[in-house]
Amino acid sequence: MKTDEILVVPDVHGRRFWKDGSPNVYTKDYKLIVFLGDYLDPYYNENINFTDCLRNFKEIIQFKKENIDRVVLLLGNHDLHYVTHIIQSGRKYERAPEVPELFRNNWALFKVMYTISIFNQDIVFSHAPIIKKWIECCNITLEDISQGKYMLPTGVCELANFLNNLWIEYNTVGNPRLFGLLSYCSWYRGGYDGAGSPVWADVREAHNIDGWYQVFGHTQLVTDNYLKGNGWVNTDCRRCFTLNEIL
Repeated sequence: MKTDEILVVPDVHGRRFWKDGSPNVYTKDYKLIVFLGDYLDPYYNENINFTDCLRNFKEIIQFKKENIDRVVLLLGNHDLHYVTHIIQSGRKYERAPEVPELFRNNWALFKVMYTISIFNQDIVFSHAPIIKKWIECCNITLEDISQGKYMLPTGVCELANFLNNLWIEYNTVGNPRLFGLLSYCSWYRGGYDGAGSPVWADVREAHNIDGWYQVFGHTQLVTDNYLKGNGWVNTDCRRCFTLNEIL
């Protein structure tokens, strides 16, 4: 797979750039399209109403169903607060029972984290950056029911599988462990934890992890271009990017 055959769609928040912008999901026959989450809860100053926002989200879900093997839908904090009370974010549609129902009925279409390997490098897609200190915090405080304290995996593929499997466990057997892990929020975002999780970490927490190239959103940028650091890129600027643009 070539890097110009992969499209990244950052935080949507009710916007339609994913299908109307340049580039967009229809610009070419991309082999992989990764949405980075936060499909709902538009910013107040953008004048996107609930009806239009919900319709947009349903279109994204349908687009995934029609392109099941080449579209990845990741979860953000503005998605998960419709799934669990453990994660709370602002601008939530409190009177929108159809939103939690959409997630319940389509949970298998979503993931927490996604990875691919290109040029001997792991490309890591998540809503927010993955922070080493978050992994360390989780290792210290979380206990497995059968084995006592357990360690979060540090390999990128293992970590992705671990988090995605916890999402499956929640939706199949009701195991809520995922939300404890993802609720970590640092002072950068008004929390009290030592580091933010992959749905909460701020761009100011981002750092290089050897062998990884992290692609995320979550921290909205003022300009219409991405922000690149050492081993990472923040794409949350209301437009899509091909992977070769941001590597």
